[in-house]
Amino acid sequence: MSIPLEQPPSQANTDRQLTTPLRTLANVANLNRVELLREFVSPKGERKIRLYERPDGFFEYEEFFEAFDDIAGTYWSPGYQSGMFESESAVISELEATVPWISAEG
Repeated sequence: MSIPLEQPPSQANTDRQLTTPLRTLANVANLNRVELLREFVSPKGERKIRLYERPDGFFEYEEFFEAFDDIAGTYWSPGYQSGMFESESAVISELEATVPWISAEG
């Protein structure tokens, strides 16, 4: 035999009260998505770097490398993630100075 548990009065309307804020949070999450501007792929195809524009107007990049395991097989694994840059050209300058295969592409 199960005994029904009563909710304390302070929690009685919790579900109803959270409905609107959760919907609002979902809308905010969509606004906070970054936009992929460019993708650089290494000559051998085992690394890639994605350049993003953030919703706040700043830019960043993230490096991915090809990984493998017996269960998942081959997949892209995230590696280094940069800090923020004021412009897309600042990101490109950083990449050309630090990533040999991007500077070789010219």
